[in-house]
Amino acid sequence: MNVRKGLSAAVERVRGAFVSEDLIIRLRWFLLLTAILGIYIGFQVGDDWYVKEFATYDWARGLGY
Repeated sequence: MNVRKGLSAAVERVRGAFVSEDLIIRLRWFLLLTAILGIYIGFQVGDDWYVKEFATYDWARGLGY
């Protein structure tokens, strides 16, 4: 039970922590740029590898693979 009290105290400290507006703005910009970069990389790398790998199926053959 002692672990539970320590964990509960840690959760309360995290919930009560002060988060500045500046941190929230920077975090939102970071997440936005990460999402844009992820989409860009996905389109650059995404050459229908899933179709090429499973090209033995009829639907993939119908697409021309």
